[in-house]
Amino acid sequence: MKRKPKKATGRPAAAEKTPFPALHQLLFLLSVGLILPLLYTRDTVEPVLMPRFLALSLAMMLMLGIYCFRPRPDYGVLRRMIFAAMLLYFTGSALSLSVALNLGEGLVDLLKLPLGMILCFVTVQLLLEDERFLAYLSATVSTLVLILSLIGLAQYFGLAFKEIPGNF
Repeated sequence: MKRKPKKATGRPAAAEKTPFPALHQLLFLLSVGLILPLLYTRDTVEPVLMPRFLALSLAMMLMLGIYCFRPRPDYGVLRRMIFAAMLLYFTGSALSLSVALNLGEGLVDLLKLPLGMILCFVTVQLLLEDERFLAYLSATVSTLVLILSLIGLAQYFGLAFKEIPGNF
């Protein structure tokens, strides 16, 4: 009895996936979903924004490192239209720096765009690798919303978290 060949699903085969897909997903969900939104420091002029971008860039560098050491990385996802639109937006932003009044702030904003592109790339890769990742991501966002709501209520009633920036 002959077996029928399996149809291609457009998803990577099990051998082509990340060596530790659960670790990859857990790292993403913890860093981007739970730690980054709650991160702040009082040691800098901007207590929230720059520490979060630094942590996000470190997390994305680690995630890309994990992704690049796969047996055969699939860069075909970069052909999707969202990445072309992001590249076009980055090009327009870079060209608009020629008329910027404050070049330093413009460069900082320009450097945030590739970080967003990398975040989008990693997210799309994780969503394509495992169908359950969307459910995990939704659960992480729901947990974060609950935590932030409790922090907001505690700040509103003056019970706790008075030192967190944004508590006016």
